[in-house]
Amino acid sequence: MNHVSEDEREHSTTFIRDTVQRIYPRAFIWAEIGLAIPQAQNKHLEQNHRNTRQIAEFARPLVEGMEPAEDGTLPDFRHALRDGPLPIVLRGLYSAQTAWTLNWLEDISEEETVAYLHPLGWFKHLRPALDAAEVEYVDLTKRQEWPEGDEHVALSTMHSAKGLEFDHVVVLGLNADTVPHGGEEGDAQLENHRRLVAMALGRARESSTAC
Repeated sequence: MNHVSEDEREHSTTFIRDTVQRIYPRAFIWAEIGLAIPQAQNKHLEQNHRNTRQIAEFARPLVEGMEPAEDGTLPDFRHALRDGPLPIVLRGLYSAQTAWTLNWLEDISEEETVAYLHPLGWFKHLRPALDAAEVEYVDLTKRQEWPEGDEHVALSTMHSAKGLEFDHVVVLGLNADTVPHGGEEGDAQLENHRRLVAMALGRARESSTAC
């Protein structure tokens, strides 16, 4: 309102609310926050400009058929516009998975961003491997200030990656120790993990890898 208070001409203002991230509650009306908008129009933005179709198809089954959490909206992966490489799923020992990703990282341009995401932020094996390969990186988990530097590799918990995006995403350590849950359909822990992993994979613009 301060921005338009001195402008007597007709104008328009756009508010964009990201309810998928669940940062703010959805249950409010404009009058409650002091805005009188006599000609307000609401539009649901559907096009997915971040992910490729392949990433979207990879993440979509994780949340398909689920009910959104209170005051939230499930990610919508149906409207991606671009094509890209197929996502990669790695199996085997964690050390072997780490070694594979380091070899893969050699082919990634330093102009592109890469995020290693882990459910709990356990990177005790990855950090020494990155140091040995002389790969500079930053840690984004619970940072109060955004890091400044030329590093193009980031380490983060999946929770701390909410709202961010990277060219490439590698989700490490998806196992029973880091994402424990019950085996029954509708298990609350399982559904929370499904939402979280889908969100993490959806941080990627060009490629996703899950280990």
